[in-house]
Amino acid sequence: MMNKNIYIFAGIILAVVIAISLMGGGSSGNVVLKNLPEGTAIFVDGKEEAVLDKDQAEFNLNIGEGEREIITSLNNRWPWLEVVGVKKGESYELNPFMTPINGTGLLILSDDPIYGDLVSRINRDTLPTKNAKLLSADNKVAVWVENNSIKVEWVSSDPAPKFFCYSEECPSVVTVLDLVGKIKNLGFYADRNDALVFSMGTGVFVVEVDPFGNQNFQPVYEGKNPEFIFKTGSIIYVRDSGQIREYGI
Repeated sequence: MMNKNIYIFAGIILAVVIAISLMGGGSSGNVVLKNLPEGTAIFVDGKEEAVLDKDQAEFNLNIGEGEREIITSLNNRWPWLEVVGVKKGESYELNPFMTPINGTGLLILSDDPIYGDLVSRINRDTLPTKNAKLLSADNKVAVWVENNSIKVEWVSSDPAPKFFCYSEECPSVVTVLDLVGKIKNLGFYADRNDALVFSMGTGVFVVEVDPFGNQNFQPVYEGKNPEFIFKTGSIIYVRDSGQIREYGI
């Protein structure tokens, strides 16, 4: 009889645990990492959680409440880091990027059929301004340069991400970066609306649009006086020291 009661009690406990889990009563939240390539290692608070054996459009992490440090890492690419204040039962969507380290680029020779067109396009390239903003591929975010600051604005009727609503006005115009040097080129990274590519001084860089918390900032190219144009959202042509090279970013 006692054994039977123990089994009944254990069954009740199991049912309660399952019910609490289904109702979101646990002390964890869900973090969704998007668009991760094969080989990506994922760390939470310094502990390796997974290494992907294939490309993943979405990867779910169920992690405990609190300030959690999430890192994605891939061989020969810069790591990406985000600190998330995880709350019970809530979901967070993150979109990492990891640009190549010390990419050599593909040299475009002067007798290449596309060389002349690339020179012309680079010479004609202009920065977006407040009166001539550049729209993201999904037409949700506008970007421009104003007094050497990179500004973005949410222009969609869809609900704006939280960082666009830091003031009483929502959506707000957000300053991504205040820079001292001259910005030469600017565009959206990989056809996304949450990361930008820009050139300044001796380098080309990728930066997150969200300026709050840990703002990821990664170098793409380091040289003397580079300028770039896009081939696709994730491939650029860089002109520097009289040469043009193609770089995947």
